[in-house]
Amino acid sequence: MKKILILTIFLFAIKAKAQYTPLNLDTSCIWLHDFYHYDGLGSNPPNICNGRTVSYVEKDTIINSKLYFKIKTYVYKLISLDLDCMNQFPTENGNNICFIREDTTGKKVYALDVLGTDIVVLDFTLQLGDTFKNIQYLPLIVDSLNFNMHNGVSRKTWWGTNNFAWFGASYKQIDGIGGTYNFPPRGFGEWGVPHYMLLSYAKNGNILYGNTNYPVIKYPVVPIQWSVAINDS
Repeated sequence: MKKILILTIFLFAIKAKAQYTPLNLDTSCIWLHDFYHYDGLGSNPPNICNGRTVSYVEKDTIINSKLYFKIKTYVYKLISLDLDCMNQFPTENGNNICFIREDTTGKKVYALDVLGTDIVVLDFTLQLGDTFKNIQYLPLIVDSLNFNMHNGVSRKTWWGTNNFAWFGASYKQIDGIGGTYNFPPRGFGEWGVPHYMLLSYAKNGNILYGNTNYPVIKYPVVPIQWSVAINDS
């Protein structure tokens, strides 16, 4: 029995090390996120904005001789909006664009920061005890590494748990899908709580992650007007 257990652990270690499914982004990729921004510093009551956003790959482009994907994000549904934090929402004139690239050799995904510098946002070489790269202000450790079924496909999954405020659910980094918080758009509220929580991810018309009942659309139903909340229920 002991030999069987050792063999099972050994085979899992080999599988875990070898497994890597690149994101292979293209213009069919669409992400649906819950958006939440909380800022209570100096505010009574605190500023709270939350809603739902859609991100999609608009095109690929060459920056500094490297291939990046330009990703645009729109508000799909407004749930609540405080005018003091409305600039946190991705808008046509605001923070609605990001650029990311994938290094399939190094098994990492990079994003350009505001200074135009490459930063690692996903690292598929992480081991147990390593720190996730995408949760910038909340140190989050890989506390579990296994294979899980995601919409019918077994994928290598890195887990991390942080029971802080809205960010109480487990963070997952998933082969071929990405991160369940702050990917690909990124943003942070008070105490570094991430803005974006993944609801579903689709590629080539197939929902690879999340509830298949969630609508995954490329553009907002109607143009966003801050005085009007979009109701999709």
